[in-house]
This record gives sequence, C-alpha cells and structure tokens, in this order.
Amino acid sequence: MGVPVRPGAVQVGGEGDLGPVAKDERTFVGLYCGPSVDGIDAALVNVRGCGEKMKVRQTHFLCRAVPRPLRKRLRKAASGWAEAATDLAKLNRDVGASLVRACEAVLKAGRVASKYVAGVGLMGPAAAYVEPTLSEGPGAVMELDSAATVARKMRLPVVSGFAASDLAAGGSQRGNVRKQTGCLRYARCSAVRRSSDACVATNAGG
Repeated sequence: MGVPVRPGAVQVGGEGDLGPVAKDERTFVGLYCGPSVDGIDAALVNVRGCGEKMKVRQTHFLCRAVPRPLRKRLRKAASGWAEAATDLAKLNRDVGASLVRACEAVLKAGRVASKYVAGVGLMGPAAAYVEPTLSEGPGAVMELDSAATVARKMRLPVVSGFAASDLAAGGSQRGNVRKQTGCLRYARCSAVRRSSDACVATNAGG
C-alpha cells in the first residue's frame, strides 16, 4: 500500500524509506515511458543539498526499447477498445518487468550499485485518460507501471502516480497521456525549489 511522501507522488515498497530529504548528496533513478511507447527513458540523477540550494545533475542516460509485442498491447489498450480487467492486470505486470530491466540497465551502464541509490521515480504509459471538465470535475488516468514490482525487484523505495496526482490537484496532463499513439517530441524535467520543500515538475509534449 502506498504512503504519501510529498504532494504529487506516492511511495510504494522498497527496502528503505525516502523520509526527509536531508542527506547532502544522493542518487536517484528516473524511469519514463512516453506517449509513443517506443522506449523507456532511464536516467541516473545526482542531487546535492535541498530547498533553494538544491543542485541536480544527470550522470547517465539511456533509452531501452519497448519490445514490439508489449508495444502493440499498450497501443491497443490506449486506443479506446475495451480490455478485460485480467488483460490490463497482466499488461501492468509486464510493463513493470520492462521498467525493472531499464532500471537495471542504467545502473549497470552508470556503474552504480543499487545499494547506493536513494529511490526510483517512475511514470508509465497510460491505458486510459479522461479530460477534466466543468461538469464532471477533475480528470482521471490509469497508468501502467506496476510500481510495486519495481520496488520489490530493485529493493528500493519507488515514487509514482505523478500524472494522477496532477489531475487530482486540478491539472490537465494535456499533451502528455492523451492518445498513446502520438510521437513524443520533447520532454523536460526541472527542479522546483522552495525554501521549505523540494519537488519535481515534469513536462512532456507530443
């Protein structure tokens, strides 16, 4: 069961606890599968300090291709055709396995042992997206990431649910998790700094 650790994210499982971000220097893994579902972006990020003095530096990056059969299933799920709940459950499980392999690959490429990683942040592809409206209120999204699988296999704390949290807060996620058959043109991640806290803002357009 996930426990909230920051506004806009949920932590699940793992051997440790993110707790207060107090250590002067730590390493995180970021995993992201965009609207094209062609690949999983994996990055190693070094974070020093916190609050207004926080410094973020990417130390390694790779993109691991999503296997064609899995990509085909993801695009079918996002096309609007009804899927059986059991099929979605299996798809979620298989996406989690792909995220684990991407996480292992970036750690190996960066020559970093998992015991030196503070946590993993991930955002998986969406199987369904409902736009917010004035009549029905906030939007909704069904992300496929099996964060529990990543936490269990990597034995690390995992933070996920960024898109759902954005929608719950009144955001739109427009251009990010709508039609998953689009082409991801760009993605950027920037640190938002406040004196009392530190959070991450992601922006992807297709």
